[in-house]
Order: sequence, then structure tokens, then C-alpha cells
Amino acid sequence: MLGEIAREVGLGRETFLADLASEAAQQETWTDFAIAQRAGIRGFPTLLGGAAEGGRIRLVTQGFQPPRSAS
Repeated sequence: MLGEIAREVGLGRETFLADLASEAAQQETWTDFAIAQRAGIRGFPTLLGGAAEGGRIRLVTQGFQPPRSAS
């Protein structure tokens, strides 16, 4: 399914799938999971703000939030 979506947006299907299965992509995914865990993420969607490289990451919002009305 992801390969087909990649193809539809103009990426090479096989190249995309190979990149997705690569060790680098897997490591990046585990790094992102670790960042989420340290930030206390327990649900989605979640928005974080900050610098990932040695900086401080803060929770902006977690879970569905209705839009604020303009005042």
C-alpha cells in the first residue's frame, strides 16, 4: 500500500520500499520512538516543538483538539 502511495506522488515504488526497509530508516524510526517516549507521548495525534539534536523538546498538544474559535 505504501509503495502504491509513493508511486502516486511521483516516487519510484521499488526505491521507496527499499529505502523504507533500510537499516537507516529503521534506526531513525527507533530514535523517533525514543524521543516520543521521553516526551511522555501516550496518544496520537501529538505535536512536539523544539530541537531534537541535543535541544529540549516540549509537548504542544496531544490527542484530538477542536479548533479554537476566533475572538
